[in-house]
Amino acid sequence: MRILVVEDEEGLAESLRRGRSADGHLVEVAHDGRTGLDLALAGGPYDVVLLDLMLPGGRRARSPIRGSR
Repeated sequence: MRILVVEDEEGLAESLRRGRSADGHLVEVAHDGRTGLDLALAGGPYDVVLLDLMLPGGRRARSPIRGSR
């Protein structure tokens, strides 16, 4: 499974990446909403996007990411 983690708290993002990678998933991380949106739209498709809605740009990134399915 291909997973995109969009999380500005680097420790949490790394923990999510390590945990999902250990389960055999391919995980990419973005630390801000703009980069997350760029990856989701250009680097996809992703099976799962874990998006921190409270990070700067997180709520703005939600709709375009949902629409890219």
